[in-house]
Amino acid sequence: MNTKSLRFRLTAIYSSTLIFSLVILFASFYWVTKRELYNHTDTALRSHGNRIINILTQEQFLINKQMSSQLLTDVFNETPGMLAFVTDNQGNVLTVSQQVGNIDDVIEKLFTQVKTSKDSVFVNQSVGSLSMRFVLIPMISNGSLRDVIIIGHPIDVIDKSLGSLYGSLTLVFFSFVIPTVLGGYILAGSAMHPVEEISKEMAKISSENLKRRVNIPQTHDEIANLARTCNGLLDRLEEAFTRERQFIGDIAHELKTPLATLKGAIEVAKTKKRTIGEYQRVLEELLVDADRLSQTLTNVLDLAWSKSDTYENLKDTTNVTEVMHELTEVAQKLVYVKHISVNAHIEKHLVIRGKKDKLFRAMLNIIDNAVKYTKTNGTITLSLRSHTDQAIVAIKDTGIGIARADLTHIFDRYYRGSKTDTTAGSGLGLSIAHAVITSSGGTIGVKSSIGRGTTFTVVFPLESAS
Repeated sequence: MNTKSLRFRLTAIYSSTLIFSLVILFASFYWVTKRELYNHTDTALRSHGNRIINILTQEQFLINKQMSSQLLTDVFNETPGMLAFVTDNQGNVLTVSQQVGNIDDVIEKLFTQVKTSKDSVFVNQSVGSLSMRFVLIPMISNGSLRDVIIIGHPIDVIDKSLGSLYGSLTLVFFSFVIPTVLGGYILAGSAMHPVEEISKEMAKISSENLKRRVNIPQTHDEIANLARTCNGLLDRLEEAFTRERQFIGDIAHELKTPLATLKGAIEVAKTKKRTIGEYQRVLEELLVDADRLSQTLTNVLDLAWSKSDTYENLKDTTNVTEVMHELTEVAQKLVYVKHISVNAHIEKHLVIRGKKDKLFRAMLNIIDNAVKYTKTNGTITLSLRSHTDQAIVAIKDTGIGIARADLTHIFDRYYRGSKTDTTAGSGLGLSIAHAVITSSGGTIGVKSSIGRGTTFTVVFPLESAS
């Protein structure tokens, strides 16, 4: 048996707890039984003691002068084996109910225990081979000890009964130990069985079958929570693996065409000798392709890394008011050639959670689209306002609009609407914006009408300004 296994430890805990409970139960039962038997004897002893006190307090009896032992014998002849003694305040025997060998030593021991007490004392003391229980009653006169009454009752029957009870309880206790340990082992195995099943199922899952999940038992307990946690972990792993494969696919998709263009241009340039001017034009074309390749790679990396940020993990805060002012200045530069008007309505001192550079690029992607698809002399309106505990950003343009069929796909990677064929772009801008905004705890929505323009609305939870 593996003593370090959880099953063994659970068995030990179950068994120890039950065995300890049995020990407490049996010990308590034994103690209560013993006390009840002794209490019955003590009541009888106290009753006889009161009878002797009544006799000794009668005026015609002067215990310190003379008292007939026959009187005590008559009092106690109804209980065989019962003894009664009366001593003076020095422990000298004045009278006894019956003569017993070596009684002086017994009386001396008993008197020692009561001579400084003012209350009755109960003591177990052997007299020869006989076990007896004595009550020691001091008689106080004028504040000092006058006499001591010692009454004994045989308790050999009680001792035998207690011994028999102890033996029976011990036998019953040990008869419980093996079933207790065996039952604990079975219970621990039953409790650990779902965990073992989860472990076996998890061992069968690899990167090749990440869609497989652990069966959740309908027990509504910690085991079910463990299974749900494992499935949640598998969901996140599958998402990470999917994101990795998608990133590789994105890189391959985006690099294939510009690399082919670069290769083609270089091969064409090598086919024959050219003038310096022709080589310069080729180099300029290669530089344009290289810039486009660099920008595409940056976009793909931004999109990949944006998935790694979550709202709970983000600790950075950003003054979105400052970001919107900067974006307004950039937008005014972008629209200069097309003579588009830029209007801005920005509320002050609004702070949200997120990284400033990423939020800036995300919003810039939306504004860049607005500039691309707004005709000359159009209008772009940027606004930032707060409502309850939210910061609301709106980017509105008077551009060509987005078809209803395209609205549900505009945040998909590489998706470009049906009316964007003549406009340059990789189809990643809105995907990046959506990922960054979501990681900052925000939401993004869009409303559009063909020929009348588009409005993007972004809502962030507000943070307290530091």
